[in-house]
Amino acid sequence: MAISRFSLFLASGLLALAFSHPAAAVRVKGEPSKATGKAIESIQWRSNTFPATGATKLRFKPLETERILKLQRYNDSDIRIKPMQIGVGRVVSAEATAPMPELKWQLLKTGAKVARVEVTSQDAFGLRLGVRLAGLSDTAELRFAGSDAPNQIIAKIGAAEAKRSVDDKNVFWSPGTDGETQLVEIYLPRGDLAARVRFDVVAASHLLVNSRESFINNTKLSGSCNINVKCRTDALTGAAQSNFVNTENSVAHIRFVKGANSFICSGTLLADTVTATQIPYFYTANHCIDTQTVANTLSFYFNYETTTCGNIDTVATLPTPITGGATLLFTDDDTSGTATANGTDTTFLQMNGVPPGGTFFAGWDSAALAISTAVTTIHHPDGDPKKVSLGQSKSISTKLHTVGWTSGTTEGGSSGSGLFTIGGDGAYYLRGGLYRGAASCANSGNISNTSNVDDYSRFDVTFPSIQQWLAPATTNGPSVNHTGAWYKSDESGWGLTWFEYGTSNKLGLIFIYTSSGAADWFELAGTWTATDVQSGTVRHNAGPAFATTFDPAQVIKTPVGTYTLTFSSATTATLTYTINGVTRTNVPITKL
Repeated sequence: MAISRFSLFLASGLLALAFSHPAAAVRVKGEPSKATGKAIESIQWRSNTFPATGATKLRFKPLETERILKLQRYNDSDIRIKPMQIGVGRVVSAEATAPMPELKWQLLKTGAKVARVEVTSQDAFGLRLGVRLAGLSDTAELRFAGSDAPNQIIAKIGAAEAKRSVDDKNVFWSPGTDGETQLVEIYLPRGDLAARVRFDVVAASHLLVNSRESFINNTKLSGSCNINVKCRTDALTGAAQSNFVNTENSVAHIRFVKGANSFICSGTLLADTVTATQIPYFYTANHCIDTQTVANTLSFYFNYETTTCGNIDTVATLPTPITGGATLLFTDDDTSGTATANGTDTTFLQMNGVPPGGTFFAGWDSAALAISTAVTTIHHPDGDPKKVSLGQSKSISTKLHTVGWTSGTTEGGSSGSGLFTIGGDGAYYLRGGLYRGAASCANSGNISNTSNVDDYSRFDVTFPSIQQWLAPATTNGPSVNHTGAWYKSDESGWGLTWFEYGTSNKLGLIFIYTSSGAADWFELAGTWTATDVQSGTVRHNAGPAFATTFDPAQVIKTPVGTYTLTFSSATTATLTYTINGVTRTNVPITKL
């Protein structure tokens, strides 16, 4: 990990011990996205006739050179643990050339209204705006574009989402756009009162990178030893190639705001054990995302990679961001910088947006990583298009893996990226996330070099804290109440009456015809064997003749078969049964 781009750490004193996991290890294979993901729609301005003179304009004074140099010194420093900084925070009250004017509204034919805001920070490669919002209904909308492509809308965000996605100062941070000016359109549906709306730009993050180039270090940031994922893809064939491509499709470049300054890290989309759903869980580092308010500012960029093997990164363009931030589920702080106490430097999130089509939910393994195991990391060093580094695990401590690189390295912006091993099935499994290190292109390839090392969080240590999401315990019983009359629409002469009451009580009666053609009732006398799955014995019950009193002790319960009833929703299910030697399998039934 280059000293000039990340943290200096010498892995001295680490014991080469293989710790066994205190509980049974779980290995989960990755899976492709089941949905097509967020469609990349062609977003248009609500008003294509908004007068240029009607825009509410705010302009910052020129940014002092010293503040840019300070950012570069931060990225080049030997601070142990840090994400890469790409933007300088600016405060409107101190740095704007004049206060922000009032909004001017245009009335559309539909009765809706729009206003346009243009904020400029001279010579910025891109901008994010910090805004305090008030008076917007949840159905209002915000659209964003940059001056480099003023008619290319980078994002459309509902007001409800924007109001949820605020930082610790109650400020919403817009997505990043290219160019020194960000253009914002505020759309109010018919009936909304413009007089109540406040759109107060209080800060901006002056970006020194955009989707095509960077001021921080020309157009290419990371060291020359870093390897584009396309090179690795081209070197592999068959199943090995498919497994690698799947895994690299789980990796994202992430951007976030702390104190109006913008930063980048890496992270990995993870699979879970629940087959009915596919929740976008995301694994990264605590030193990147450490609070919910920072998670609110997140933008995710998947599929940011070159189309050729060569190190000409300008062929890659930063894709459309997935906005809306993320929900912080777990984070494990390491404020000391030494991974003491409970610190593994792990953050575990659930994306609020939907990953784009073609993404992959990576597999993971909660077993301890053995020493000398081959490892792979896929990451965005210094925010570059996706790279791959190969190496092996060298040692293990209570909370960290230490690895060395045989090819490639890691740098600032690689923070939080996943460490993978290849299983016997050829698939990749996540084993941790990047924390710190001293590896660099200068020492890459020499596995015995004590400086060619990086430390990764131990997924096996973190797993018990996030197991409730990734591998929740299976519960037997109903997830919703299924009480009602059930039937097969094209066979309406028979059916099922089902009652659920209390916490686990139920009564199931099936009305069906016997082998002699006579109508009869049978009891489904089973138990819950999984979530929304009931299995057991079918019984035919016979009792005493009807009278003014009834003695349940005289009822004769005769087993006549078995059944499995699987509820797929509150109104749909499948029934498999054998009754008196007649079997039917997976019969679809619906609740009336």
